Amino acid sequence: MDDQSQTHHLLEAGRVNACLTTQADAMKGCVATFLGNMRYHLLATPQFIQKWFPQGCHRASLRHAPAVIFNDKDRLHTDFILQNFGLNTSQYPHHAMPSYSAFYDAIHIGLGFGWVPEIQAQSALNSGQLIHVLENAKFELNGRIYNLPKND
Repeated sequence: MDDQSQTHHLLEAGRVNACLTTQADAMKGCVATFLGNMRYHLLATPQFIQKWFPQGCHRASLRHAPAVIFNDKDRLHTDFILQNFGLNTSQYPHHAMPSYSAFYDAIHIGLGFGWVPEIQAQSALNSGQLIHVLENAKFELNGRIYNLPKND
């Protein structure tokens, strides 16, 4: 199992017969099926926000606030921080949590802030257990699956 932004090359190399990917370009010889969209929100607990972002989320506060990132291949968080604040991963603390449940739990208990799928976080958002780090920080993943055609 790999991050959706990294799986296309596995199909291209012949290591798998299908892949879930964010890449829009259909690979030659493959059948592409659009799966839908998944929204992600940049979230943390209210206590985390109060401690690490009392004056708001900005470049200086991000240099100290611990982030939760799924793994080194997960580019959602790192690309967002780099594009919007000019910081790379060597410039801010972060925890790698390569387990979906551990990743969410780490954010939910206040270990750090991170990108959580809306479907996973909806009840915590509704109850106020998690809140937006930046209100407009949302990402929509357009998932596709590519299959090699069957030779019947």
